[in-house]
Formats: sequence, C-alpha cells, structure tokens
Amino acid sequence: IAPHGEIHVQKRDRDTLEDLSGVTFQLTAKEDIYSLDGRNTLLYKKGEAVSMDISENGYYVTNELGEIHISGLPLGKYELKEVQELEGYVKNNKVYDIDLSYDHTDKIIYSKELDILNKKTATEISKVDATTGKEIEGAKLTLKDKEAGEVVESWTSGKEPHRIEGLTVSKTYVLHEDLAPAGYNVASDIEFTISDTG
Repeated sequence: IAPHGEIHVQKRDRDTLEDLSGVTFQLTAKEDIYSLDGRNTLLYKKGEAVSMDISENGYYVTNELGEIHISGLPLGKYELKEVQELEGYVKNNKVYDIDLSYDHTDKIIYSKELDILNKKTATEISKVDATTGKEIEGAKLTLKDKEAGEVVESWTSGKEPHRIEGLTVSKTYVLHEDLAPAGYNVASDIEFTISDTG
C-alpha cells in the first residue's frame, strides 16, 4: 500500500463539550501536491480544493458525532478552514495547517487529529437608570427577531444583566419594553445586530 494521509476532525461546543454536527469545513492544498510514484504527477495545485469520497469542492460536513474523517489523501501540505458555522455560534476564522509531507520513513499512514471548539454567541442586556446607571428591576422586556418578527425571549429585569446565548451572527434583533417599572417611562425600541465576534 502506498503511503497516504488521513485527517480526523472533532468539533465540539467549547463550554458543554457537546458534539456539533452540521458544521462545514473546506480542505485545500497549501502547496502543489505531486504523486509519490516516481512519475511526479501534479495532483492538486496550490489553493485548489481537495475532494475525497463524496466531498464536492473540498467541502466536508461534521457528522452526528461532530466528526469528519478524510482518508486516502496524497502526501503533502493542506489547509482546513471552517466555512459555515452552526447558527448561534461564533464563526471560527482560524486556518489549520496540516502537514502530511512524506518524511522518507516506511510509515504508511500519516495522520493529523484536530479537536476544534466553538463558542456560542453571548448577549447581555441591562436595564439601567439613565441618571444613576444602576440596574432597574421590574421592567418587562421582549426580544424579537426583526425580520421574522418572532419572539426570541421575554423576561423581567432583575438586579443582574439578562444573558442570552446562541443568537445568530449578523441577524438583527429588536429589544422592546412591554411594561416599564413604576415611576419610569416606557423605553423606545432598540435594534442591534450580533457581530461575527459573537
């Protein structure tokens, strides 16, 4: 059997360590990759997408266990990057360098394992007094998805800021006050968009 490369990716939630399925990665050649059979055939040009098995355009999606297994790769240097994150997660812009270069030993399988963690977006909403800057309790607040108009969450303000995890990056939300605390006017709606830093 000719020497070949394998890549194993494990994708998990950074905080819960839950497996994340449905995350898309793309594999490309970091340099020109040639066959090792003495013919020196150019297999992949630098920057070209590398597809094995059922992959198209070098795209691979994590399975229900949060894994991607790519095997039978010609030896050489590759790059792997996340191209589509899960909704509610911060995109991981890191490019992973994968060196599966021939090292002139009699090794058959060259293997690279990556454990990649993603964090959910986190938004904190405070209801404060404009003059004192102190948290005000008792305001009834609703957060809606601006485009769909659906209610994401409703709560009553307390002593601490209200934390919401998993809002979608680049989506716009509207914060609406349904009921002001006693002695306060109802605040006007506030629109905000989740940035790609989460």
